[in-house]
Amino acid sequence: MKWNRFGLNIALVIASCIIGILLFEVVYRYCFKQESETKYKWDQRFMLFSNENGGSAFRNIEGFFTYQPSTRIHSKTYYFVDDKWVKEYDYFIPINNFGLVQTNDIRTGVPSMLLLGDSFTEGQGAPPWFESFRATYLHKDLQLINGGLLGTGFDQWRHLHDHLLQSGIIIKRLVVVFITDDTTRRVWNVKSNIHDCIADYRRCLGDESFYGLPDDSKLDGHLEKLGSYREEYLSKKEHMASKTTKKIIGEWLPATRLVYQAAIEYLQTMTSKGASQTLPSRKVIQQFIETYKSEVLFIHIPAKDEKLNHIGRKTRKDIQTYGGEYYDGYALCNLTREDYFQHDGHLNPNGYSKISACVTDAVNKKWPR
Repeated sequence: MKWNRFGLNIALVIASCIIGILLFEVVYRYCFKQESETKYKWDQRFMLFSNENGGSAFRNIEGFFTYQPSTRIHSKTYYFVDDKWVKEYDYFIPINNFGLVQTNDIRTGVPSMLLLGDSFTEGQGAPPWFESFRATYLHKDLQLINGGLLGTGFDQWRHLHDHLLQSGIIIKRLVVVFITDDTTRRVWNVKSNIHDCIADYRRCLGDESFYGLPDDSKLDGHLEKLGSYREEYLSKKEHMASKTTKKIIGEWLPATRLVYQAAIEYLQTMTSKGASQTLPSRKVIQQFIETYKSEVLFIHIPAKDEKLNHIGRKTRKDIQTYGGEYYDGYALCNLTREDYFQHDGHLNPNGYSKISACVTDAVNKKWPR
């Protein structure tokens, strides 16, 4: 009798769990699935570059990279969505004498304020917002430097910072504009096959992360070639994972999978594995604060559809623990989903204008005239 009651209780618990999961999935499918599916489409993104002086758009410096100096880069990004090519953005990137994204050259031996950051600071997808910030910055006695570079994080910014110092740049004031993902990024440079592909689009095989940009007359054929390679690659990858439990859960229980992934990410940040991912960033934060003291400011801005998570809160706490100060861009920059591109995760021109205003406000409040 006791065993029957125990078995009945177990069955009720299992049934309750199954019903709860099914209800959760139904709510997710009807209320949240469309938004999550349109969040990012990285697998369909193709970033193309050309250098008006010829050659690659990038240069490597001791393991990290900048753009090629003293030139102008043409950047186009396409997405292959619903069986058609969609041009997400098309713009020109001004590159100064140090390979950084700004219209004016920078001089050595001049007191400067350096902005460090990733593609959001660079202004990927639109002409650099740094130029409007430079026009509204109150402290005209400091030379302004845009150290934003796509795909980079804290550890890489330290390398760029040190390179500028070694090149004779005098950094008096430092502003670090970051998103949460920047804390987990490692130092990287541009591989030789990518340099070759950008320098001559005909040398692109399709496995590069950045591609050369041909003339408009050759563009359609080039995109089709890249798209065919990507489709073949993803098909093989899909086939390899088609029979795995993860694949089955992803297809049939997408909401449960998202909860599982979030739990894993949270647990990783609490373990030695997670700590090792952010440890270099914490050291960089500490180094910057110890070096610049009251002359450094961190500005934390949200990525597309991002809510402040555990890693972001921990980074803010680290900044305060080491004696630094951060500006809450989540609350104060007034960014909405409409400020980002439709398919891409980057800000559109309207969004960058908000970033410019937000950084201007943060800097002028930190160091009032």
